[in-house]
Amino acid sequence: MRTLRSGRLPAAVLLLVAFVLLYAVLVRTRAGQRADEDIYTSAALGRDHLLGLAGRLHDLVRVLAAAAVAAGLIVAVRGQRAAGVRAVAVVGLSGVSAEALKHLVLGRPDLAPTSLPVGASYPSARVAVGAAAVLALLSLAPAARRGLSAALAVVVVVLVAYAPVVSFAHRPSDVVGAVLLAGFWAVVVGAATPTAGNALLPSGVLVSVLLPGVVAWAGPPAELAYAAGLLAVLSATVAVVAATVSPRDPTPR
Repeated sequence: MRTLRSGRLPAAVLLLVAFVLLYAVLVRTRAGQRADEDIYTSAALGRDHLLGLAGRLHDLVRVLAAAAVAAGLIVAVRGQRAAGVRAVAVVGLSGVSAEALKHLVLGRPDLAPTSLPVGASYPSARVAVGAAAVLALLSLAPAARRGLSAALAVVVVVLVAYAPVVSFAHRPSDVVGAVLLAGFWAVVVGAATPTAGNALLPSGVLVSVLLPGVVAWAGPPAELAYAAGLLAVLSATVAVVAATVSPRDPTPR
């Protein structure tokens, strides 16, 4: 009952459905693969300026994961065992499930011309771990600093998520799916407790899933495709971060 009242069950279902829908549309259809490729190709607009930063952001994922696990263990030792276990669990489950899904379940058929290998890549395990680590740290943040922490979390997740696109490693669908997967596990284990009053979750998820489809249909110039990719990542990130700092649950759990 508590799960139903808190909104965790519908939020988890929403994130899981969005994750599956994104895969079904962008990975398993020809039009979706073309849209993914268009957005990926458009990322070349930022590669000259961001490629060096992207390499450093790859290393940041390891730091974030280690920090989240360490913070969870410290919190657990200091008496908030449940909160600490949730923080560690969301990182571990996100990484393991992303690797398992990518290599064992969610293949990528060769349906459209692509600049990357056709092999399994959805979702990005590195981005899933990075996003989960940020959500875990955010769930442990002091109540008085949750607003500022949330804003910083959005910036960090967007940078970590788009770095693999800029550095030729992943398609946009791979990183958006990874953020949604991390959000799913944060909700399931209780590191995030969304409520019915939190409208940012469904709206953010909706935008992140629909935007690539709009790109497929409209075929916009590179600048708009690039903006659409960034906005899809941003929308997914805002959705899961908003769930972690639910206005009805202002204190760390």
